[in-house]
Amino acid sequence: FNKGGTVDLNGAKVTMVNATHSSSISSPDGPIYAGCESGFMIAGEGHVIYFSGDTDIMADMAWMGDLHKPDIGLLCAGGHFTMDMARAAWAARTYFDFDVVVPMHYRTFPLLAQSAEVLKEGLPGVRVIEPEVLEPIAL
Repeated sequence: FNKGGTVDLNGAKVTMVNATHSSSISSPDGPIYAGCESGFMIAGEGHVIYFSGDTDIMADMAWMGDLHKPDIGLLCAGGHFTMDMARAAWAARTYFDFDVVVPMHYRTFPLLAQSAEVLKEGLPGVRVIEPEVLEPIAL
């Protein structure tokens, strides 16, 4: 399974797509390469979910939106390591036609402490769900 590949997981079709980010594990001798960054399109039960993975805005989002047509976006938006709320809102408006957006990779530690207000303001007409860390949600 790799970028561009699709697997069937109990009826859900999962396609690995591009992301842009580094990937490493800390060690006493310095960072160790930990594989290639990626996101996923998950299609099933009448919806397509775009799980951005850790990323920033990238031109590939244009064709991913056109090809897969996701209606739900799980977008990293913590800033510092990934795009922030304003950049996530811009990407969502520019490249996708989401009904629902869920920000992720934020509020997990002080460096990423922020609310989703900027994301909500940047996506009028889109339902933005702001769950607590590790809180299950219904989409």
